Amino acid sequence: MLAMQLFMFAVFAGGGAVNSGKLERWQLSVLDQSLFLLPGLSLVAGVMLVVGYMNGGSTQYYYWHLLPLAGAGAYLLFLFSLGMRH
Repeated sequence: MLAMQLFMFAVFAGGGAVNSGKLERWQLSVLDQSLFLLPGLSLVAGVMLVVGYMNGGSTQYYYWHLLPLAGAGAYLLFLFSLGMRH
């Protein structure tokens, strides 16, 4: 569920950033790659949690739940930095 919400977040926030002004090529690349990277972080976290469960992991494996949230936070900071420039 979080992966779908992160995808929608990347689509609409990225679309708003592109419409706000002229962006450099690397900024557009970051926005484009975030469409796949943000939902992919949820998949990576899920796989790591299953691997931890299968290996009898400790409670430290619960921290993998924070991976998609950290990615969303980094993306949000990137969007704020785009807004500060324009």
